[in-house]
Amino acid sequence: MKYALFSILLLASSSGWGSCMENARDDEEINVCQHALAKELEYKLRDLEKDIKSHLKGTQKDRFNDSQVHWRKMTERDCQIEADFYEGATVYPAILSQCLQKHYRDRINQVRNYLCPEHSLSTDCPQSEKYKLTDQPAS
Repeated sequence: MKYALFSILLLASSSGWGSCMENARDDEEINVCQHALAKELEYKLRDLEKDIKSHLKGTQKDRFNDSQVHWRKMTERDCQIEADFYEGATVYPAILSQCLQKHYRDRINQVRNYLCPEHSLSTDCPQSEKYKLTDQPAS
C-alpha cells in the first residue's frame, strides 16, 4: 500500500492534478492527491511571497509579512472549521486539502500583482505570469 501511495504522490507532482485523480482508486489515494496539490500550491505561494518581498522595502515589507501571518492563521482556522464537519470520515483529509487549495489559489491570484505595483489591477503584470494558475480542478 505504501508503494501505491508513493506512486500516486509522484504522479500528482510530476503529471499534474488530472493524472493523480484519474489514477486514484480509493479514498486514501484521493486524499494523497488532494494533499499533493495543496502542497504544490503552498510552495508556489511561498515562492511568490519571496519574490514579492524582494520587491518591497521597509514598512511595505513589514505590512506584507504581517498580512501573510494573519492570512495563514485565518486560512488554517477556516479550513479546520470546514473539515470538522467531516471529522472521522475517510474524506476528512481531502476536504481539508481542498479548502487549503481554494485559499492558496485565491491568495496567489490576489497578491501576484504586488510584483508590479505600477500596473493597475486591470492589466496583467509581466513579472507575475509565472504565478498565473491555469490548472484549476473542478470542485
